[in-house]
Formats: sequence, structure tokens, C-alpha cells
Amino acid sequence: MKAFFNLLTVAAGLFLGITYAQEGPQGLPAQILTASDQKVRTVLLYPRRAGTTEVRYREKGREGVATILLDEIEEIRFDLTRLNPRAVSQLYSLGRYDDVIQTMAGKIIPYFTYVDQKANSNEVIRIFIKALYRSGSPRSLLAAVEKIEQFAASGEMRRFADIYRSLSLIEQGDLKELEPYQDLFARVKYDDPFAPELWYGNARMALIKDDWKSANAYLAKIITEAPMEFDWTGEALYLNATYHLSRTNLVVANQICQEIQIVVPMTEWQEKGAELEKEIKEMAGELGQPLYKFGGVRADDADANDQAKIDYRERQRKLKEDEAERLRQEIEEAADSEDDL
Repeated sequence: MKAFFNLLTVAAGLFLGITYAQEGPQGLPAQILTASDQKVRTVLLYPRRAGTTEVRYREKGREGVATILLDEIEEIRFDLTRLNPRAVSQLYSLGRYDDVIQTMAGKIIPYFTYVDQKANSNEVIRIFIKALYRSGSPRSLLAAVEKIEQFAASGEMRRFADIYRSLSLIEQGDLKELEPYQDLFARVKYDDPFAPELWYGNARMALIKDDWKSANAYLAKIITEAPMEFDWTGEALYLNATYHLSRTNLVVANQICQEIQIVVPMTEWQEKGAELEKEIKEMAGELGQPLYKFGGVRADDADANDQAKIDYRERQRKLKEDEAERLRQEIEEAADSEDDL
């Protein structure tokens, strides 16, 4: 029921955003750098219609609405106070994907009309779409991706949209619909900014075919080549742990679970790693197989500290909840303060 409610919330936000973009009742505060004279203008920039190369704006200190060709704009710096990118990014890092979606759904879509431009709003849009993917909202993700496609025929944001559409299709196991995007996953370069996503996509496609050898090769690339990409390293380690568990390699699986909790703390994968570690310990107990703590200390030596471990994880969960609530309030207050202007 909660997932369904979230889907309706996002769908409503997308619909309202599309209407807003078409009617353009109010402009988006921004500064634009014009290419011809390298002059920075403070403006209200109105959302544009798909297929147009001319946009309307109102310059600060001047009367009336003017127009400018997109080719004449070198860069756009929107005033994103209402969106509060820093707080939204932190919410995302905490794994609070539903909160990211709900705080942005009614406000983010007008900025989609400039995804084909060099604009600071594009990073916030990426966070929004990644949250849709992580929350398991394929229909809403598709609506957002199609919104990008309306305005960006090529470029980095279009490639980003195609990759996340593909990852969603892979998640759903729909390899037929994935066929037009297969080339995205071929010959991934190590310096590609989307390499972790592409390696992950290749790993998941291999898993659909139960090809763990190929999958593990791609997961290893994520872990070794992109260790700070916590969106992907946590899951790559987790999938690797589940593989060893399925093969009853309990010592290895247990060590990977402990590594997850060290490498990606304060993320959803830390909690999932802890739950999987518990499952592994139960199986090891049934089989009479000894396990060791990460670093070589026997698990039995730490039995007296089990309650402390549980309390520690509970404290972390409480800290995450408190921080998420603080961030939600910060975003709401930023939006309210802008509305008062």
C-alpha cells in the first residue's frame, strides 16, 4: 500500500510538473551566462515546450518578457533554494529514497525542460531519477526518463536517462525491451563516469542467465575500480556474499558481510549485510562450522558483546531516522521561505 501511495504521489507530481511546464505561470529564478558577450544576467527563466529552441525570460531591473535562443546561453545557474540540493543529496545518501521523491516530485519537473543545457539543475534531476530507481518505481521512472527524452535528443543527460531506463528493464527481467539499449553495456571504459552502473547492469544480466562467473567478474570491477561509489559497491559486495552463501562458503560469505558493514556504513546495505550475516551464523550453527570475525578474531570470542552490537545497530538506525527528519524539515523550511518572498 505504501509503495502504491508513493507511486500515485510521484505520478501526480509528474502530471503537475508537465502542466506547469506547458502553461509556464511563473518563471524559475536563475542566472544565465550569454555566449556572445559573456555577460551574466539575473532572470526569471520560463519553462519551455519540447522541440523549441527559443525561451522566454524576464531580466531583473527590466520591464516585459524577452526571448533568447538556447544557442546564445552558455550556462544556466538556477536558484535551487526551493529544492535544497545539499539536503536532498544527504537524504539520498541515507537511503531515504521515498523522502527524496516526495520532497521533489511537485517541484523538480519544470527543470527537466533544460536538461539539454549546461545547468546546475541536472545533478538534482539525476538524484531524483536514481531515487525512483532505488525505490522500485518503474512506471514513475519511465515517466521521468521520457520527460528527459522530450528535451534531450543526445548528450550526457540523455545517456544517463537511457542507462537508468535500461537498469529498470533489467531489474524487471525484460530483456526484450532492453535490446535497443544493449550497446550501452558493451566495451565499458574504466574512466566512463557511468562505468559502475554499466558493470552492474552487465552483472545483473548475467545473473538472469544464472552465469555467476561473468556476474562476479563485473561485481569485482565495481568493488576494485569504484570503491567510493557506495550506490554500487554495497550491492556488489552483498550479491557476492549471497553467491558464497548459496555455495555454502560460509566463512567467505560471513567475512564479506562484515566488510559491507565497515565499507558502507549508514546505508541500506549495512543493514542488509547485518541481516545476511545473521542468516549465515544460523546456518553455520546448524552445520557446526566455526566462523571468524573480519580480521581473524573468532566469532565465539565476541558472544559477550552481542547485545552491544545489537544496541549499536539500533542506535545507528535511530540516528538515520533523526537525520532524515531534520533534512525533511530543512527542505520544507527552504521551500516555505521562498514562497514568502
